Amino acid sequence: MQGIAVTVLSLLFVVMPSVQSFYQILSQLTVILYLIMYLLMFSGAIALRYKMKKLNRPFRIGKSGNGLMWFVGGLGFCGSLLAFILSFIPPSQISTGSNTVWFSVLIIGAIIVVVAPFIIYAAKKPSWVDPNSNFEPFHWEVQPQTANVAAGSVSTATSNATTSDATASGATPSGSSKVSSGSATPNNTSPETGNTKKEIPK
Repeated sequence: MQGIAVTVLSLLFVVMPSVQSFYQILSQLTVILYLIMYLLMFSGAIALRYKMKKLNRPFRIGKSGNGLMWFVGGLGFCGSLLAFILSFIPPSQISTGSNTVWFSVLIIGAIIVVVAPFIIYAAKKPSWVDPNSNFEPFHWEVQPQTANVAAGSVSTATSNATTSDATASGATPSGSSKVSSGSATPNNTSPETGNTKKEIPK
């Protein structure tokens, strides 16, 4: 797969007028891909404010509300969008050849690189997973598991408490049997020797 990608990129030497223009178009394509990720990052930051409102954030933009987040995220999104559009304009300092070839290479290259991960993800197989890998889950995957474990612990503790109360209410106190058995002991028994005293007739 990597060999095919390198071969396709090497074919640009045929359509580009110089090595400098070839390097420039690859640099522009790299910048476009980075800016796509920045567009997703700024828009995702705003979207997560509404999808995960109660998330415990170590750092939060704005003490309350989402106005400051909209300002910072919107400013970054607009700046990235402007740079994304300007990246398609060929530089005037070097000879880039035909504008049609320039725009076609950038647009087709960006589409291929963006769509390729989705195709690979759709065609993934369980055999691709390394059983020895230890991949940490994302925080939004850990929180539901923690909530389920906490709910299970609370339900277990409640059931145990209910069982203990039912057992305690149905049990007979042991002290009452000892008292009653002790009260039935004759008074003429010596507590020290345990012998019964005989009454002497007068």
